[in-house]
Amino acid sequence: LADAEAVEYLNLDPEKFEVTELDDLKDYLYDGNAMRTLAGKKLHKKKNRLNGFLKTYEGRYEYRRICCSDRQEVWQFMEKWRQQKVESYENEISLDYEVAGIHDILKNCSAFNVPMAGVYIDGELKAFTVGSLNERENMAVIHIEKADPEINGLYQFINQQFLVHEFPDVALVNREDDVGMPGLRKAKMSYYPVDFARKYSVKKKY
Repeated sequence: LADAEAVEYLNLDPEKFEVTELDDLKDYLYDGNAMRTLAGKKLHKKKNRLNGFLKTYEGRYEYRRICCSDRQEVWQFMEKWRQQKVESYENEISLDYEVAGIHDILKNCSAFNVPMAGVYIDGELKAFTVGSLNERENMAVIHIEKADPEINGLYQFINQQFLVHEFPDVALVNREDDVGMPGLRKAKMSYYPVDFARKYSVKKKY
């Protein structure tokens, strides 16, 4: 597996190597300022959902940084999220791997040194996110973003607030790939990516 920069640098002989773009694994890249403000006609629906959430839950919500000591609370939230998703998820095995991966991050979060945050409604955790900073490209990378799907506008809220609080100056936001899931692809495209970080399979011919 290689990114576009690696493929260009390696300049592999096509007679000896087969290089194939993996469309399902390309990362979605977004304008940082647009994601923080949700300004403009294209993101008008997202801004409306955000405003609807703020109005509906006024005085009841709290954005809060999460630390390693909050892991039990996050695990409980993730179990509820998994139960909500299991019937509609296109690949239950993939869902189990995803939840297990989040458990691993939380068990070792002191070693990773990545910002984490949550949104609480009436004192209960309802959304959770994890990201990191790619300093070389001035880019925030959002590794995990989960929210109660029954709360309208919650995804828009945690998406925006995490960037505002933790990555206020980044030029780009990388929200990673869609793993070939049509629903996830539709959701990522709805934020109008400005570019993609493309990935390639490199195989030696025999």
